[in-house]
Amino acid sequence: MAITQVFAGTGVTGTVTFTNALEVITDPVDVTILYRPGPNGTAVSSVYGIGSSTIVKVSVGIYSLYIVVPITGPFGLWTVEAIGDGTVNVVEPGVFNVIRPPI
Repeated sequence: MAITQVFAGTGVTGTVTFTNALEVITDPVDVTILYRPGPNGTAVSSVYGIGSSTIVKVSVGIYSLYIVVPITGPFGLWTVEAIGDGTVNVVEPGVFNVIRPPI
């Protein structure tokens, strides 16, 4: 698996597609994005439709996410996972590596 390199001070975008047991694209009851900034960071969650969520519904069962990476990091591997409630299949977690921007 290739790990995406991201400069601190930018953002990370991604798209997740939820399917049911028949592999039909389906909306979950709730969509939560859970990410851990850096190897020692505290997990942060964002729920679709609540507050200043970083999740946008693109169409049925398809959601995009945007995570802001501060210029100060933390640097290193960040993990992200999309979680859907209801009758949707589990979505694999993702990983990206935050590096210092060039001078």
